[in-house]
Amino acid sequence: MNILIAVLWFMAVLTPIIFIHELGHFIFARFFGVKVEVFSIGFGKSLIEWQDGKGTIWKIAMIPLGGYVRMLGDKDPSSTTNKKEKSKLTELDKKNTFYVKKLWQKAMIAFAGPLANYLFTLIIFTGIYFHYGMITNKTIITQVENDSPAHRAGLQSNDEITDINGTGVKHFQQLIFEMSLIEEKDISLGIMRLGEYKKFNIIADFIETKNTLGKIVSIPKIGVYFQHSTLKQIGLFESFKNSIEKTYTYTYMMLRALSGIFSSKKEIDVMGAVGIAKMSKQFGEEAGWLPILSFIAIISLNLGLINLLPIPTLDGGHLLFYLIEGVMGRTIDPKLQNLFFKVGLVIIVILMSTALWNDFKLIKNG
Repeated sequence: MNILIAVLWFMAVLTPIIFIHELGHFIFARFFGVKVEVFSIGFGKSLIEWQDGKGTIWKIAMIPLGGYVRMLGDKDPSSTTNKKEKSKLTELDKKNTFYVKKLWQKAMIAFAGPLANYLFTLIIFTGIYFHYGMITNKTIITQVENDSPAHRAGLQSNDEITDINGTGVKHFQQLIFEMSLIEEKDISLGIMRLGEYKKFNIIADFIETKNTLGKIVSIPKIGVYFQHSTLKQIGLFESFKNSIEKTYTYTYMMLRALSGIFSSKKEIDVMGAVGIAKMSKQFGEEAGWLPILSFIAIISLNLGLINLLPIPTLDGGHLLFYLIEGVMGRTIDPKLQNLFFKVGLVIIVILMSTALWNDFKLIKNG
């Protein structure tokens, strides 16, 4: 029963995000006169299927782990040109295919999916801020523990942490994130004290705790406390402004986490289907609608950002090829495309392997 509930929450979170992403591709394709043959949520056998007035087949498939928009002349859902089918098309049909459109139009259609995810995230964050208000957590220290690493280094109450190991922090959430990435005991903190900038070197203690996935991790502890969060009611314009800032912060943290997979000795948590299902169930049952909406917004942002990575079959891979093609003024050598595909495949395997390993440990630990 718990597994079934987790699957239902997983679908409730992921389905609208996938739909929004594919809808972005669909809208721009239709706008530029490209015929869309299939709009699918999920892969595999169709569970529900219908056809609209313009000949597009809309369907919900059995495996809810993605979706695709297949355009006229495509070889597969990744919009690879099908040369065999292309030769069978009439001249009138060819005008409605993706591959005859101008380069900038192709790029806009590819970019539209991630763009839709980012807009969806902005809308959710704006709605949350406008309806519930904005929670502020500053990086100002309110208390320093006696005989703690921070106390021994000379930190005081009312000190504001501005950077960690040279990386600037503007929000409390970003501060916590940067601390979670630290592997060494020696930490350099930038502090604003009475309008004056100071540098402090701290030798941190490390403690073990559970992260959001329930896994035991080791994090640095320096012995400081921060002010309680405050809730402030704001207007629509300020809500939108803050949603842009929050989206930017999450994008930055996501890129830092991705870079850590290849550069850090520390294990980085990349969620797979089980991880998303578990967190969806946890937020939905225990936290209420506000956290579940925030979770949907973050997953939507992550999907948009990952699809912008320059990896073949992803939107970012297509965009990179279009950029190179635009600069060179001609199509890319097939051998180079094949090499690029192999490199991209290695990256995808690393990301998927990390996610599957984390899922395996979640299943093992219950």
